[in-house]
Amino acid sequence: MLNKFLISTMIAFIMRLFIITNDMEMNQTIVITETTQASILHYWVGVSNIWARDLPNLKGVIASRLSANVTIFDLNTKKDHNQKVFTGSVLLLDTQKYQIVDVTESNGSTLGSITLQKIL
Repeated sequence: MLNKFLISTMIAFIMRLFIITNDMEMNQTIVITETTQASILHYWVGVSNIWARDLPNLKGVIASRLSANVTIFDLNTKKDHNQKVFTGSVLLLDTQKYQIVDVTESNGSTLGSITLQKIL
């Protein structure tokens, strides 16, 4: 019984990764939910800890902004780094830029998420 549960969970996870990857390739937009990771180029991009923080915008103005902690793991170097992001932030992965177009907080029944859009 436990093995069937583990297998079905793994299949669901793999299918979710496949859907995320295909979505990115087709329209260059991806939603990453808290506690999950997306594969972008040779990186795993994970999202956690979505809440309001006092952060500066691009002009240096500090204000309370709904933001997320993004962990970027480089599969080539096996190193990771963390970055706080909010709507309007840009992630640079190699030479490709992805703008954070939305940050959504958990509402108790659904997890929070961020939405990335590739800057062409």
